[in-house]
Amino acid sequence: MNKINRKLLEFLAEHSAISNKELTALFEKEVYPSSDSWYRFLRTTTLALGIGFCTLGMLFFFAYNWENIHKFVKIGLIEGLLIGILVVIQYAKLKTDLKNMLLTAAAIIIGVLFAVFGQIYQTGANAYDFFLGWTLAITCWVLLSDYAPLWLLFIVLINTTAYFYSEQVALWSSLETSSVFILGNGLFVCSALYLKRKGNHVPNWLIRILSVGAVFVMTLGIVNGIHTAIDDLLFFVLLSIVTVLYSLALLYGYQEKSTFYPVLITLSFMIISTNFLIRAFEFGNTFLFLSFYNLIVASIATRQLLKLQQTWNA
Repeated sequence: MNKINRKLLEFLAEHSAISNKELTALFEKEVYPSSDSWYRFLRTTTLALGIGFCTLGMLFFFAYNWENIHKFVKIGLIEGLLIGILVVIQYAKLKTDLKNMLLTAAAIIIGVLFAVFGQIYQTGANAYDFFLGWTLAITCWVLLSDYAPLWLLFIVLINTTAYFYSEQVALWSSLETSSVFILGNGLFVCSALYLKRKGNHVPNWLIRILSVGAVFVMTLGIVNGIHTAIDDLLFFVLLSIVTVLYSLALLYGYQEKSTFYPVLITLSFMIISTNFLIRAFEFGNTFLFLSFYNLIVASIATRQLLKLQQTWNA
C-alpha cells in the first residue's frame, strides 16, 4: 500500500464523503509533523549547532599565534581537549547521535593539532602532507562510526589531499587532474547510491551534496578541456565518461521519480554547451546569441521537466 500523503488526502476530500474532522485528523497524523518530531528536530539541530560553533571557536582560538604562550602549553591544550572529548565519547552514557557529533568535532580538532604542530616547529611540509596526515588519522573513526557528516568531512579531505598532491608532488596537467577528480567523485556518488539501494542508511542530503560536488567537478573539467586541450585524446575519453555518468544519473532520477538529477545535469549541459559555442564561434554578437540559446534551452528543459513531474504525480 502506498504511503498516505497530502495529494491522496486532497483527492479523498474532493471525491469522497469523508468529514472535515476525519480529514483534519488524518492530516495531523500522516502529513503534519508531530510535537515529538519537532522536538527531535530542534534538539538535534541545536546540539549540532552548539558543537559546531564550539569547534569553530576552538579552531579560530588555536589558529592565533600567541607569542606569550609556551609551545608545550599550546599543544597540551589541544591534546587535553581531544582526550577529554574521547573520554566522554567512550564512558559517558550519551545517545549515539551525540557521540557521533562529538567524534566529528574531535576529527576537526585533529586537523587543528597538526596545523599548530607545523606552525610551532616549522616542519616545512607541503599542504599535501598536512591533509594526508589528517585524512589517515581519522580513517578508523570514519569507518567505525559510519556517520554521514564525518563521511562528508572525510571525502572533502580526500579531495583536498588529491588537489595539493597534483599541484605540489605529481605536477599533473589540468586535464589529468580533472580526470582524477571526475573519476573519484563519480565513484563516491555511485558508491553512496549503491549502498542506499542495498538498504544501508545513506541520507539523501549526503547523496545530493556529493552529487552537486561531482557535477561541479565534471562541468569544470570539461569546460577546462574545451579551452585548453580539446584536441587531446584524454579529453574525448573524459567527455565519454561524463556522458555515461550523466546518462546513469538521468536513469536513476527517472526510476526514483525525482527531478533533482535532470535539473542538475541540465544546468551542467547548458554551461558545457555554451563553452563549446564560445570556442567554436568567435564573432561580435556571441553574447547576444548565447543569451538567446540559453533562454531557449532553459525554456524547453523547464517545460519537459514540468510535464515529467505532472506524469509522476498523476
